[in-house]
Amino acid sequence: MNKFFCSLRYFGMALMLGCAVACSENKTAEHTTIDMIGAVNNAEPVMLSEYASAIEYLPLELKDSAYLFSSMYMLETEGSYVFHTGNKVVNVAFYEFDKSGKYLRSVGTRGRAYGEYVHHITLCYDAQNENYGQLDRSKFLIYNSEGRVVADTPLKKFRFLGFPRAYFVNGNYIVSSISMGMVNGEMTYKDILIRIDAEGQLLEDKVLSDTPIKTSIVPQGFGGRAGMSGNGLMIYSNDTLVRMYRENNTDTIKCLNPATFEPFNYYLLKGVDEGVFMHKFSFMENEDIIFMEVLKSANFFPDLDENSPRKLPLIYDKSKSAARALAPDQESGTMGFVNDLDGGIPFWPSYISGNKMFRLVDAEEFIELAAKSSSDKMKSVAENLNDESNPVLVIVTLK
Repeated sequence: MNKFFCSLRYFGMALMLGCAVACSENKTAEHTTIDMIGAVNNAEPVMLSEYASAIEYLPLELKDSAYLFSSMYMLETEGSYVFHTGNKVVNVAFYEFDKSGKYLRSVGTRGRAYGEYVHHITLCYDAQNENYGQLDRSKFLIYNSEGRVVADTPLKKFRFLGFPRAYFVNGNYIVSSISMGMVNGEMTYKDILIRIDAEGQLLEDKVLSDTPIKTSIVPQGFGGRAGMSGNGLMIYSNDTLVRMYRENNTDTIKCLNPATFEPFNYYLLKGVDEGVFMHKFSFMENEDIIFMEVLKSANFFPDLDENSPRKLPLIYDKSKSAARALAPDQESGTMGFVNDLDGGIPFWPSYISGNKMFRLVDAEEFIELAAKSSSDKMKSVAENLNDESNPVLVIVTLK
């Protein structure tokens, strides 16, 4: 045996280092409280310039039937922007544009043959090999940088429920979903994790939790604690941050070790018992800020009416250990940071990558909002748009 591991001294040092990364049986998991209820009760305008240094409006070229819409998901690569969706009217896996907004290509074909997909669920990017991983209902496809399928991995033994997500982390593709089974005659669900290597070989599948998840038919945001689909949600950032939102435990977001998927601490969402819930799939995070959208339940806020905002953006500033709800803009009816950088419309991201925040805005809406704004940048872009144009990508650079 290696002398290093024979040494109790060095073994103790290694153990202490491990505890700094992941929790051990002898250490109580630490938590950060995000005071959602306090922030919602004190919603305030938050200036974009407090966190950002620049804003850009990028029109996306319309070519080769590459019709985009604002609800699409996106990824940023080193040299491009990628847009994808599970909408069945789109018969490609993704569209790719360069950083100037020029259309580059569409990738993937809908069908049942090898290298084709039936139902697009999600897409992820392997920056190390410049490949793309696409999750289908019964398989996992890998496209190389030229758009050619290099792996078609069957996943027929799994039944993906809820909203599965795929990521490329630590050299492997990771798929998180839920599995369904019967326990004592009752339908239950468990979080599962599937690991596929960079070449497309299925390495493992395992249950992340031993506790069955029971679903609820109560819609989220109504009747006290939120009802959920039973799906676990995992979020990765820069291959280092791993978060899991267990929907049957709506006040907790687990923080996981990306190598072992063991929890080491968690975020406590204060306000769930007081009628404020995190909107599913709205959680985003970088090194400095947590972004989410929260919903107010009418059962706990009886004064709500059609003019009262029920959904609010919320940020948690890590440097200040403070949660802030962003008051909606009364004039435009939109929500987000007050755009004091150029006088444009309020901004709230739908995607974050590194020090950039992004949002797609449909051309028709962008034209209307530009007319209401005092932003010369917006007005200049809007002059060259029409109702049939592709959406505009709003890009905000963080400080």
